[in-house]
Amino acid sequence: MPLDRRELLTLAALGGAHLALGHAALAAAPPTRPLRILILGGTGFTGPHQVRYALSRGHHLTLFNRGRRPQDWPGEVVELTGDR
Repeated sequence: MPLDRRELLTLAALGGAHLALGHAALAAAPPTRPLRILILGGTGFTGPHQVRYALSRGHHLTLFNRGRRPQDWPGEVVELTGDR
């Protein structure tokens, strides 16, 4: 069943509102307990943002990457170096 323009715009607006409100609710909610998170990579395009966000929420992070882009993290991060 193909969508017409009105249905497509309605679905897009609902999806955008859900993403905007869902992100705000998640950002405001405190974590229940600190998680131990392993991130593969973590130094590329989106990795540093994910690492900083997880650190700001009090999680314990371990990064596994090739060690080609050293970073200064705002908290304690265990970095494991390996090869693909």
